Amino acid sequence: MHKKIILLLLFVQVSLFYGCKENNSPTPDCSKNPVTIHAKAFYGHEPLVLFKDFDYPQGYKLKITRADFMIHGLELTGNTNTLSFKDSVFVLQFTDDNYNSAAKGQALTFGDCKGDFNAVRLAIGVDKETNTKKPSDFPSGHPLANAFYYWDAWKSFIFMKIEGKYDKDGDGNFEGNFAYHIGTDLYAQYTLPVVLKASPDKDNSLDLNFDIKRILTSDTEFIDIPTHPASHNPGDTAVANMLYQNLAKAVTVK
Repeated sequence: MHKKIILLLLFVQVSLFYGCKENNSPTPDCSKNPVTIHAKAFYGHEPLVLFKDFDYPQGYKLKITRADFMIHGLELTGNTNTLSFKDSVFVLQFTDDNYNSAAKGQALTFGDCKGDFNAVRLAIGVDKETNTKKPSDFPSGHPLANAFYYWDAWKSFIFMKIEGKYDKDGDGNFEGNFAYHIGTDLYAQYTLPVVLKASPDKDNSLDLNFDIKRILTSDTEFIDIPTHPASHNPGDTAVANMLYQNLAKAVTVK
């Protein structure tokens, strides 16, 4: 009987020893190479510089003056682990007016630096349940408390804002304005494949790219900006639907 008790105590001590040893494994230092997604905006193959002249397929030039996206549920996923961005909802504003900062993009940093990841997941907009709320339903400082991203007439948050000017007659005077916003039920969810084997001793960066030209145009058609300079009319959803469809190919990861 005594031998059994002694053997049992010895087994417990050995188990505790190895359990403590396993739990005391060093935490990796992720300060130098954290997993980071660099959000970048482009117009075609060029970094998006606000107020810069760009060629449009209709034969005139335009300038982009605003490019904002409401991001929901940004995360990196793998077979065994998932990294979620610290803010479940945030507005990504591309405000760069010079080439170098536009090419660099905005760093969205995750806290970890280990793991095998095979996809970036995100949504542009908010889900149906959240979209039944108003800015006044959220505390001050919350991204959804900003009435600038809410349509009273549509009872919806604004998921994307692309705004600018165009020079239809080529005289150098950008006389026309356009404003393309989407919301309501045009909630776009994406799963973008990646290959990232993160470790503390290597660069763990990915680029999340938004091509503004690709949002305005597709392989076969483009928005006639002078004819349809806005997407605010609840009775005319054709432009908003085209923007929504184009987003699927305009958002990529590299």
